[in-house]
Amino acid sequence: MLVEAMAIGSIGVFYFLYSPVPEGLNLSRAHKYLIRPLFRFIKWIVPIYARIAGTQRHLISRRLMQSARKRDAGAGISIKPIQPFPEVPESLIITPEGVNEPAAAVVYIHGGGWVVGSPSAMIEPTAEVARRTQMKLISIDYRLAPEHKFPTPFQDCLKMTKWVIENAQELCIDPSRVYIMGDSAGGNLAAAVVNELSKESDENPIKGQFLLYPITQTATFDTFSYRAFENDPSGVLNRMDMIDFYLWYSMGNTDDRSHLKTHTHLSSKAKQEITRYYQPFELDGTEVQIDLKSHDDEFSEKFDEINLDYRMSPLFAPEDILRKLPPTFIFTSYFDVLRDDQMLYARRLKELGVKVTHKVLPDLFHGALGLYKINSSAQRLLETLSEDVVQFNRSHHMQ
Repeated sequence: MLVEAMAIGSIGVFYFLYSPVPEGLNLSRAHKYLIRPLFRFIKWIVPIYARIAGTQRHLISRRLMQSARKRDAGAGISIKPIQPFPEVPESLIITPEGVNEPAAAVVYIHGGGWVVGSPSAMIEPTAEVARRTQMKLISIDYRLAPEHKFPTPFQDCLKMTKWVIENAQELCIDPSRVYIMGDSAGGNLAAAVVNELSKESDENPIKGQFLLYPITQTATFDTFSYRAFENDPSGVLNRMDMIDFYLWYSMGNTDDRSHLKTHTHLSSKAKQEITRYYQPFELDGTEVQIDLKSHDDEFSEKFDEINLDYRMSPLFAPEDILRKLPPTFIFTSYFDVLRDDQMLYARRLKELGVKVTHKVLPDLFHGALGLYKINSSAQRLLETLSEDVVQFNRSHHMQ
């Protein structure tokens, strides 16, 4: 029995520790041998513990994230909690020492699959961006799924963004220099907020958007990148993680998880409406094709309305809205299931005349910004992002 137990244990250790790293992907030793195995172990153990404890997986994940992060912005940064709306969780105003007021400002929306995360969880990279750009950064929070499913998180972000703009004078912010930034699901929410503001006004009050590996569509989880990085060599976000997040956000539960793993949730009618957005694109000198599948049954029909809602999938926003978007910066991690989402979105915006700066980062993985302290490529991402914000603000201010 002891020998058998040791053998099983060895297999388990090998599974969590070993996995080939694709050529070109930059993982630090700490990431490869500590963080990646830890993420994989957590994803394996959380469902087991949830069943034993009679609780839900996302609640355990939230507790783990909260316990793993401490609020430490470093020297030269002041943090002021704000909560202008009682139903919306506390946001943070991050101000670097010596900033000139009224200051340019960045509204930042955190990621976490619409299910986990908070401004505090991203305090280190957001404070560093504020420090490097010498801008105020308002890290806004929102109610999380599945307790608050779509469109509540979007509505919270829209409400908070409008509040920042409307209260610019009291916040010592220059209202002509307000930008928005978000990563992953936060990038999705940021894009959706800017699209909505574009719909409401001929002149968008957001003067530039900076989207880090955003989710831009949820109509298919079978793009080339979803399949190529299905098991995610970085350990951060795999295909099934994304399906879970989508179901929690859209439906408030993961009851359809096993079905969605192997079947499409897109009807033929919905497919006809959006096929034009999934035309082949070129990457690394190769044509990438996306086979958009559809199937007509009760399962796909119940998802159609949400699949086509551009507040969920910014890729599908009407032309008249997208044409009015401010200059857009999109940062794409090459080794990411969401890579093709961003390729499609960047192309559509460019075709509609939006000024787009699209940077495909060849050695990066999803969620890199949060690991900038232990990964040289993630550090370069933070530096490049900050430099782009500074340069754009300078050029915009001179206009």
